[in-house]
Amino acid sequence: MTKSKRVITVLLIIFLLIFATIYYGMYFFGLSGMHQKINHVEDKIKVACIGDSTTYGHGIKNWKNNNYPSLLQKELGDDYYVVNFGLNGACVQSYAQQPYTDNEIFKESVLFDADIIIFMFGTNDSSAYNFRSKGDFKKEYSELIRNYLDSENNPEIILCTPPSAFYRNGKTDGTAEYDVEPDNLKIISEAVNELANEMNYNLVDCFSATSQHPDWFGKDGIHPNSEGASELAKLISDSIK
Repeated sequence: MTKSKRVITVLLIIFLLIFATIYYGMYFFGLSGMHQKINHVEDKIKVACIGDSTTYGHGIKNWKNNNYPSLLQKELGDDYYVVNFGLNGACVQSYAQQPYTDNEIFKESVLFDADIIIFMFGTNDSSAYNFRSKGDFKKEYSELIRNYLDSENNPEIILCTPPSAFYRNGKTDGTAEYDVEPDNLKIISEAVNELANEMNYNLVDCFSATSQHPDWFGKDGIHPNSEGASELAKLISDSIK
């Protein structure tokens, strides 16, 4: 092998190692956008976790094991099959920056034909760019849920209010680098409460449960850490059981 070929080979190996390290790091912290393989199961209660980056587990250490749907699986046990259909950046509102219904994961979640469907949206919808009014949000949310109600399973619907958001480093114009508006988030939480009552859906009030626990969130004040994800899983598990 000539010297030039050896140099090229070494550089290629270095490049592949760097790429693998970066990719593994993104996967480990829930930044890759990858989803678990959906298996065909029988004689299990199928649970679909629908939502944004809180559901997906953005930024959480050891993402595969510590996103809240994975922890919910452990809470519920072998009689259940829980699938994470979360999507980073997803919104309820069709006119928002990234509507959930515009993505392939939405179609997969509908086809999953779950027995229990857990919805947790609102964080991204709260930004000044995305949010219009409580009435608009409720209307859009109802239309999103309706996509899952044609199932022969007649699924149980659980609505979760979005978790609270916390300012970091003295910021007063949003939380961290994300354009999340806590005032709008509170309105959205009220909207989810109202929608659950009006449609007779089960409600899990994650907003209230997390409101006094900034320690359950990462540095951005928005995405739950592993402790926060564990607490969310316990809350939702209690609702199902």
